[in-house]
Amino acid sequence: ALLLMPLLLNLPFGPALAENPSAARAQRLWEQLDTRKLKLHSKAALVIDRFGNTLYERKSDQAMPIASVTKMMTAMVILDAKLAMGETIEITNDDRDLIRLTGSRLRVGSALTRRELLTLALMSSENRAALALGRTYPGGSAAFVKAMNRKAKALGMHQSRFVDAAGLDAGNVASPHDLGRMVFAAMNYPAIRDATT
Repeated sequence: ALLLMPLLLNLPFGPALAENPSAARAQRLWEQLDTRKLKLHSKAALVIDRFGNTLYERKSDQAMPIASVTKMMTAMVILDAKLAMGETIEITNDDRDLIRLTGSRLRVGSALTRRELLTLALMSSENRAALALGRTYPGGSAAFVKAMNRKAKALGMHQSRFVDAAGLDAGNVASPHDLGRMVFAAMNYPAIRDATT
C-alpha cells in the first residue's frame, strides 16, 4: 500500500500556525475542503503544512510499507556517521536486488564515491547505490539496519521498522505521521535537501 504525503516544505520553518497569517489561511482552506472529493487512492494519507500542522489525515498512525522512501533514512544514517564522502565504493554482487529483481544502471564492478552513491540513491532511487551504502557502513548491513532503527526511535517514529537500506523488503514500514517526522528531520541535512528539491 502506498502512502500519500504531500508536504509543503518549500519555505523555511517559521512560527506556529496561530502566529502566521498565511499558515492560518491555508488551514482554513483545508477545513473548508470537502475531503470526500479528494481523489486520494492511498489507504493512508497525511497532508501537513511547512510548520508541521496537520491539514488532512487518513489512518495516519497505521504502519504500511514505505518502499523507496526508506532511502531518506539511509541518507540520514550515512550522513550522521560522518563517513568519508570521497571514499570510493565498488558495486558488488551483494548489492543486486534479489527481492524484487529490479534492474540498475550501476553495473557490478562500477566504482563511485560515497557522495555519488548517496546522490543516486536520493535522486534516482537507485537500489544498488543504497544497498552499497548500507553494506559499507562500519559493521556491515546488519549494523546499518540497527542504526536506521535507532535513528527512527530517536525521531519518535514509533510505528516504523527498517530491514534494508533500499526499501525493497516490504518489512520497511512507517505510518504517515512517522514519515512526516522523518521528512522534517531530513530537511535539516543540506545534502538531502539539495538532492531532493
